[in-house]
Amino acid sequence: MKFSYLENIISSTKPKSRRDERIHMLLKKAIKIYVEEDAIFKYISNYKMWPEWIPDLKNVTLVSESGGCCMLKLSSRDKYAPKKLELMCSGTSLIRMKQVDGYFKKYIEEIRFYNEGVPNEVYVVITIDVVCSAWVPKSMISKEISRYLQKTIKALKDKLEVPEERKDVPAPCVAGGVEGIQKILTVIQKPDKLEILFLGKLYEFPLGR
Repeated sequence: MKFSYLENIISSTKPKSRRDERIHMLLKKAIKIYVEEDAIFKYISNYKMWPEWIPDLKNVTLVSESGGCCMLKLSSRDKYAPKKLELMCSGTSLIRMKQVDGYFKKYIEEIRFYNEGVPNEVYVVITIDVVCSAWVPKSMISKEISRYLQKTIKALKDKLEVPEERKDVPAPCVAGGVEGIQKILTVIQKPDKLEILFLGKLYEFPLGR
């Protein structure tokens, strides 16, 4: 499965009244992050941590909470960012944020998590679905949202991802002998690289020929 793409879909409606004309945009960005699936879900779904990785966001305030749904008030330096949104989580595989008050006529951001059975390897797919007035330049909105997606992805990687190549990994000192080490250290040899899972983090070492 390959998710390394940036997909932009833009369409516009043409009603009788120019005043009611709208532009619909669907933008998507995906990455692979080496981290535990539960850990990344807990981090992203915790709105108190959002200022650490959401671009230009200053703070988030809880307005109300009911039935697994949170109403949040956001303060951001980005004029396109929602002022108030509804946060909903589905299991540990989907986080959905819907604008209640803000710049766009419609703004829905979804973050999905996929795992193909490889330990500590998670695909994160962010989709933004927006509708805005036709008088707003399409290229400007598309550019701004694409910039937001790129900065968001980079921030998440910087915060959570383990570097793919680590040359200097300290030898573990564990009480309990071999059994104790096996609980925290797993070594997998592949044709072109050596994978070491150490304390929940994955390290990769290319094998020379």
